[in-house]
Amino acid sequence: QLFNKIVPKVPDDSSLDLSNTYNVWQLSDIVFISSNVATTTTTTTTTTTTTTTTTTTTTTTTTTTTTTTTTTTTTTTTTTTTTTTTTTTTTTTETPWYEIELDKCLLEVNKPCRGIDGELKETTFERGNMIWINGTISNQLKDRMLLDSNNLVGYDIMLENTIIMTLMLNETYIALYDLTKGQEYYSYYTNESLAYDGMNFSVSIGWSRLGLFVMNENSSSLIEIQTHSDYSFNRIVARSSLATYTNYLLMNNFIYPNGILYLGYDTCTFNEDCNLKSVECTSQVLEQICLRKLPGITWTVDMVLSQTNVNNGTWGDYYMLDELINIYNLNNGLEDVITIYFFKNRMALQDNINNKVCSGPYPYNSVVDVDDNIKWSLGVDSSYSLYLNTIDENDKIYTICFISNYYQFGNIKNISPLGYKPNYSIFTQRLSVFPDGGYESTSNNNNGFYYPEISDGDSGLYNPEDKYGESYPYYPPGIKPAPIEGNNSNTPEGYIYNTTTGQFEKIETGDMNEELNPYRPEFIVEGIEMCDLYLFSTCNSTSARIMPEYVYFKNDWTLFVILSSG
Repeated sequence: QLFNKIVPKVPDDSSLDLSNTYNVWQLSDIVFISSNVATTTTTTTTTTTTTTTTTTTTTTTTTTTTTTTTTTTTTTTTTTTTTTTTTTTTTTTETPWYEIELDKCLLEVNKPCRGIDGELKETTFERGNMIWINGTISNQLKDRMLLDSNNLVGYDIMLENTIIMTLMLNETYIALYDLTKGQEYYSYYTNESLAYDGMNFSVSIGWSRLGLFVMNENSSSLIEIQTHSDYSFNRIVARSSLATYTNYLLMNNFIYPNGILYLGYDTCTFNEDCNLKSVECTSQVLEQICLRKLPGITWTVDMVLSQTNVNNGTWGDYYMLDELINIYNLNNGLEDVITIYFFKNRMALQDNINNKVCSGPYPYNSVVDVDDNIKWSLGVDSSYSLYLNTIDENDKIYTICFISNYYQFGNIKNISPLGYKPNYSIFTQRLSVFPDGGYESTSNNNNGFYYPEISDGDSGLYNPEDKYGESYPYYPPGIKPAPIEGNNSNTPEGYIYNTTTGQFEKIETGDMNEELNPYRPEFIVEGIEMCDLYLFSTCNSTSARIMPEYVYFKNDWTLFVILSSG
């Protein structure tokens, strides 16, 4: 029974003064008495016999010539029987299941057990079953948790002596190795917490006709396998020599999880809608965006920067970047094709297919940090270039930078964050609103970031290709390379092809026709004495210092320098 209010019953006697009468209340957890706790009632019947002896003495005296005295004694015995019934109630408490630690649990439906390994009693795990595995990561691990032979945290799930699948955990992932098909499945297990030494974890495996599911403590699916394979098993064996005791619970009547997560994160979807002018949803991940590459389409994300620890090393050395706060990935169903970086003083857009990247500052060169609100967007123009934009507090839109050839990324399906417990965002999809060339740049014409000019005064449109070719990451603004097929054999008349710089160079005595020099720089940013060189940025100067402070050139980094002879 559920209730939320307790009202005392007051007697109808008006003569009673209850004004100073109070109750003492205490709310506690209800203790469930399981079948392991027995109550025994013992009835004892005791028969007591009491003997009472009454002695009556009668004396008769007769006087004659001869005096004779006769004494008669009569004894009366009364027996009283008293029956006493004593009822004794004795409560016998057995040790609770969670205090009994076994090497091997014999698992029965709805009967929890605590042990190192688990074995189903006289049955196998079948469709409709779900098993909870609630354990604790050892606090004796000497290094990071890995998915190999070192510092293992996981279980072999077996049918007799044959391994059917293996469930493994490390710092950021939960992994399922399906040995029936030789496939591996992964998901972030970190929407709730990062895994660490001594941490309690709770996962479950459920199997129904709809698939096999690995679920978190909220019964939301981390891993989903839609298959007709036979996953019957009857043993769960801990893999690590440092294995701790695990609470197991076998259950029936499993059909489907509470929800399906994307890499451990909550999702919302646009259901691939390409007809509504505007559609919106709120979650951590946006799924099923419009797959048609419509010019003018834009996706806006209204979010609050969160402490995701994405650059602390547990998410990969690649993201161990100073002043990096958040990351978002665009996935085409096969791989992450685009990555968006949020640094303290800039944003960056990376093409993971061609390993190209561009970046730019926030509006007004502002600096952001955790808990700051940011509105940003991605837009596609009629030339199918992809633009990264940001929106200020007055709803004015600026362009950070762009990447050309949006077609090459396939059908982008999801926009998802990376890291520990990212905040929920408001996702909006709008059709036919993004202009050709993007918006005004957040940069200026002397800091080396993206800075296009308006193509003409009538249209008010920007022409980013003027000073910002598709090979921008390797050249300062205004420097454009020769085409990939450029060589000595296809050099226009009056030009030479410089194999060192990869550019066509004009011969002063040759043809001066400007139309034959599409790759001649029209504008070069004026250099300065010293510039601050951040990751994913460029600058023109005599010298450069790597920023932020105390950041040094690292393994796998590339520094590209073009020297000018003046």
